[in-house]
Amino acid sequence: MPSHDGIHLPCGTMDPVMRRGDIVGKEPPMRKPIFLFAAALAVVLAWYGIWSGIMAADVARVRTSIEFQNQRLKANNRQMTLKSDGVSAVGFPFHFRVGVTRATLSMISGNETYAVSIPQLTLEPLSSDEGRYRVVLPPVVDAMYAVDGAPPESYIVTISPVPAVQLRAQGDSNTCSPFPGSARCPAVAADAPLISYAPQVPSSLTLDMQLNGETRTASFTMTPLNVPMFAPIPANMTHPLELFIGVLREALVFKTK
Repeated sequence: MPSHDGIHLPCGTMDPVMRRGDIVGKEPPMRKPIFLFAAALAVVLAWYGIWSGIMAADVARVRTSIEFQNQRLKANNRQMTLKSDGVSAVGFPFHFRVGVTRATLSMISGNETYAVSIPQLTLEPLSSDEGRYRVVLPPVVDAMYAVDGAPPESYIVTISPVPAVQLRAQGDSNTCSPFPGSARCPAVAADAPLISYAPQVPSSLTLDMQLNGETRTASFTMTPLNVPMFAPIPANMTHPLELFIGVLREALVFKTK
């Protein structure tokens, strides 16, 4: 019988010293998966840091642009405000986009309040030299009209088809023409605000308008525009905002046919 220090062990019993020795140097069965998970997590975190760094300038430009355009609007109408609930990089890990949450244009006129809000939109970078972005708009926007002493009117508007829009930090198409042979504008600075827009207009546009569970539909025939021609972003949105809210009220409050 094997023994240590006079202690006799029964036959077939493993020597405790040998048992400890057998364990030394062997990895527990769960250690390898933990190492793989930790390595994968490190790679993801490293890529997130790189991705965030790549998007930082675009996020800063969009934030700057919202405040820049807000100040331009207020220069024409002190009671008009453009704001958002947040601007951040979105699309990780494979897409590079800027998300804007709850972009809202509002105005107070006397005892009336007008507002149009886009729940979520994204900007996809197209050209760093131009500071140009494709804007991805949702099909649904919110609108509100309120007058002192009465409950606010909250509208939900579904737009079909969703118009395509581009924004850029370079000037309009007259200043910076996209056509071959035209003089090219110099590349814009990384922090230059967005100052021009190019809508692509469909041949027809349909609005499904809802208020308190009631729905009305209106269709508009338009001259299509498929080539992006940039124009300066308007500095006065008083009339367009009043007109849009007016269409909703005519359809669902006054029920004009």
